[in-house]
Amino acid sequence: MFDRRKSLAVPALVAVLALAACGGKAQPASGASGFQGKPVTIKFSTPLPATDPEGQGAEKFKELVEKYSQGTITVSIYPNNQLGGETDVFPQLKQGSIQMMMSGSGTAGTLVPDISVMDAPYIWKDWPNEKKVMNGPIFKHFQQEFETGQNLELLSGSWYYGVRDLTCSKKILTPGDATGLKIRTPPAPVNLLSARVLGGQGVPMQFPQVYLALKTGTIDCQENPLPTILSAKLYEVNKYIMLTHHIQQSQLIFMNLDFWKGLSKDQQDAVRRAVAEAGDFEVQLALNAEKDDVDKLQGLGATIVAAPELKIDDFVANARKLDLELKDKWGPYYDQIISAQK
Repeated sequence: MFDRRKSLAVPALVAVLALAACGGKAQPASGASGFQGKPVTIKFSTPLPATDPEGQGAEKFKELVEKYSQGTITVSIYPNNQLGGETDVFPQLKQGSIQMMMSGSGTAGTLVPDISVMDAPYIWKDWPNEKKVMNGPIFKHFQQEFETGQNLELLSGSWYYGVRDLTCSKKILTPGDATGLKIRTPPAPVNLLSARVLGGQGVPMQFPQVYLALKTGTIDCQENPLPTILSAKLYEVNKYIMLTHHIQQSQLIFMNLDFWKGLSKDQQDAVRRAVAEAGDFEVQLALNAEKDDVDKLQGLGATIVAAPELKIDDFVANARKLDLELKDKWGPYYDQIISAQK
């Protein structure tokens, strides 16, 4: 005689055994929505504090990718260089001990030199132009270079970091005013070049060391976007903030290529979507912060120096002369970026 209770017990037992085999958590191989993917964890290293727009963007990415991947992807964020400076983190990313990182193109240029063109002084007209270029053929070329030569997946080149401005222990109006001053920059050739564009001598240094170096007089100046100057309290040790806007900088988002290839197509789509949407969220925060931070810094006792008192044309002219020294590293991309904005 057919026993319906026994027939129902067999698939139920199979389901229990399958659940036990995956550690008590059902594998979402194909849920009701058809989503495919096994559980993975992403360790995401970022160079700035969690309170900065970039840090908030990373948190937004975590929220979105965990949602879009239906819980199959979880993210642990390590902000403010907890795992080391960018030059220390890249080897960890390539080896796979972490899965994801944020970096400036100057530092990334130590691996793929021509991407450092993104940080060439005064190369960009404005943010919409940079975003347009970094969503076109030039970005595809950079993606291919990192994939084939560095085992890295370049997910985005358009998280807005901001325009970099100069802070010093004295007022600077022209490049000549900075002669002999030691200007800290990130440890990359294009950033060291920017110190010379500003008129001083570049000193490569990881960001966590900057405040103390300014305080002790090891360096005289540094350059960063206003939100970073504010959050790191650099105005306490450099009274003068010159709105040179010498580099318009976006942040790059990388993932270990082997890890990326190990994700299902559904998970890759979730990552791409989350990176793009979190990037849009971060960009708006950063643009808003730039508008507000001049007033905040003045209220904290900083002296803001801006055009026309600040002779921007003199700095731009210096850049056009000195850029040629790195043109061999940038190949045709310097001219292509200039032409794409006309």
